Amino acid sequence: MKRLVFLSFIVLVIFAFAAMSYAQEQKPDSAKNPVKKAHKEAVTEKGKSEKMHMKLNEKQITEVQNALISAGYLKEKATGKLDDNTKKALEEYQKANNLKVTGTPDKETRVKLGIKPSPPAIMKKEGVKKPESEPAKKDK
Repeated sequence: MKRLVFLSFIVLVIFAFAAMSYAQEQKPDSAKNPVKKAHKEAVTEKGKSEKMHMKLNEKQITEVQNALISAGYLKEKATGKLDDNTKKALEEYQKANNLKVTGTPDKETRVKLGIKPSPPAIMKKEGVKKPESEPAKKDK
């Protein structure tokens, strides 16, 4: 009889832990740990902005740097690299122009700097020609 009560108790404890574990999994992230969620969102947002500049090539970053030099925010020569001085200049420019301060050359910042958007990637691929106008036909 004691053995049966003991085994019943063990089974009850196991089910209780399983139920608590299941309930914990069903809670949203913010209910589990709001600090962890806030950190995750900040890292995600930072990651998005850092990935954004990785899409720009050296020529495009040089164009951003030249625009920052013309606007008086960057004192150094354009290098084509997104270095600390360029990031600081971008942050100052973004703050002064009421843009989201990311320190990266995001689309809004490039537009405000007067940089035209790049052509679509499909036009850049080798072997894809831009449409040409047809030559005028001679009347016979």
